[in-house]
Amino acid sequence: MTTPNTNVQNELQTIENKFKIKLPKEYKDFIIKSHLERLDMRRFSTKDKKVESIVKYFFRPYKDYDDDLYGEIQDFTLDKKIPRNLIPIAITPAGNRVLLSISGKGTGNVYYWSWDEEPEPPTQSYQFIRLIEKTLDEFLDALYEIK
Repeated sequence: MTTPNTNVQNELQTIENKFKIKLPKEYKDFIIKSHLERLDMRRFSTKDKKVESIVKYFFRPYKDYDDDLYGEIQDFTLDKKIPRNLIPIAITPAGNRVLLSISGKGTGNVYYWSWDEEPEPPTQSYQFIRLIEKTLDEFLDALYEIK
């Protein structure tokens, strides 16, 4: 009998294999532990304090959900709307994304992407991307309640 944790681990491994990426351990641990339960503390600010927003939800690692990580990686990372080293991990009420760096100099950094500010076609640059935190754990610890 497989447990929910095993299913999540298998889905994450499938994502890594399918997209030929390596998800940071910190991110995989968060997804496995949380089962993506509702977060009570979910407001955040960018490091430069120019943007304050809300995590509406984190993308699920299961395929064929409306809010699935597969589709996000395909639609934004592989379709070259954002730099190749970033993947969307969460969405805001305005449809902007929280991104995680999975390779390169800033591996593990968490960013806010103002998708609604991007021109058409998207720039695939950091022009509309702002640092939130240097690690996922710092990002999760910094989330605070909506009042």
